[in-house]
Amino acid sequence: NAYQLQQSLLDPTRPPQPPAPAPSASKHKRSPLPPGTTLNELLPPKGLSLNFARQVMGWRDSVLPYARRVQIVSIPYYSIDGKRSERYRTALAGADRFRWARNYHVSLYGLQHLAWIREQGWVTLVEGETDTAQLMQRGIPALGVPGVQSWKLEWAEILKGLQVFVWQESDAAGETLAKKVCAAIPGAGIITAPSGAKDPCELAVLVGHDFIDRFTALVAQAKTIPAPPSD
Repeated sequence: NAYQLQQSLLDPTRPPQPPAPAPSASKHKRSPLPPGTTLNELLPPKGLSLNFARQVMGWRDSVLPYARRVQIVSIPYYSIDGKRSERYRTALAGADRFRWARNYHVSLYGLQHLAWIREQGWVTLVEGETDTAQLMQRGIPALGVPGVQSWKLEWAEILKGLQVFVWQESDAAGETLAKKVCAAIPGAGIITAPSGAKDPCELAVLVGHDFIDRFTALVAQAKTIPAPPSD
């Protein structure tokens, strides 16, 4: 072929070599774009206030930086030293409903309210941002874990001095998170999700105005994992 002819003309003593294979296009292919979502689509069905999410939690409608036709909800995260990151809610459901902005820093969600939480003396850990906002808009101190696998042992130091409860969702991931938190924070209470409501948002939709009473009852029933016996 033309490539081999060119190589022979350049170096007649070298046997012609086949052309190198072209790089696979799949290596450079982006993952499929998510369908997108907005605050109006995401929050009301979960019993969340648009004004609270915008004004207190700092959520906003935006677009994916590299795909501006995809609408997203931008959710700010803050580290303990005030460094800001953003996590994007890119769909209402599905495995690809969250993406981090570039140069993100994984932290507990809601640390911008840590001073107020310390004044209350206690906190409930939940999975994700919407459940954190659900509790916070009702005056219940809460912080969110952005995925079970993201839990870090050093976060226990941030919570030092607080009475900690962890909401255990009724699945394997919920049980894993509860065990991780209780291993890092001895004495933490486990709030077991009631039947028909795996998380605080589902409980809010289920019970409506009785949310505070139902949540208070669940906290009163919270259990702790006994510490292992010392040698």
